Amino acid sequence: MPKAKLLALLDGRFVSDNINPILVGPTGVGKTHVLTAIGLAACTAGYRVLFTTAAELCMNLITAKREDRLKQRLANYERYQLILIDELGYVPFEKEATDLLYQVIAQRYERASIAVTTNLAFTDWTQVFPDPMTASVVVDRLVHHSMIFEFSGESHRLRTRKGGRPPKGA
Repeated sequence: MPKAKLLALLDGRFVSDNINPILVGPTGVGKTHVLTAIGLAACTAGYRVLFTTAAELCMNLITAKREDRLKQRLANYERYQLILIDELGYVPFEKEATDLLYQVIAQRYERASIAVTTNLAFTDWTQVFPDPMTASVVVDRLVHHSMIFEFSGESHRLRTRKGGRPPKGA
């Protein structure tokens, strides 16, 4: 992963340019830490930022829809200049949830930034989105104006565990 390309995000300009940072890689390699750093830098630069997991976002959208408050919830997300979505791909969603997630992404397309962490290659997003067409459209919209960062390596948690420390409670 090119360090200079990553450091360029920390000035926050990508937000005003509506660029979507996408952090792809296996579990435990630092994607969430980098996502958090990007969000903090954007806050420091004066942008309104929301951090959420994909599961939490989908649950909030479903709840809002069932309570007939979806329009207000979607309008609330528009207030943020950057939405950070962590862990897209860790939990598969029902079609209703992914359709709602699509609405958030489509609403922000070319108008506001979304930063995402995922453990899945784009070709595997059908594991999260039950409808292959929705998966394709979401990838297309996110990637169109994006900076993609590919992480690799062994999980930091597993690597430090091998250091001989016993698990808690042992």
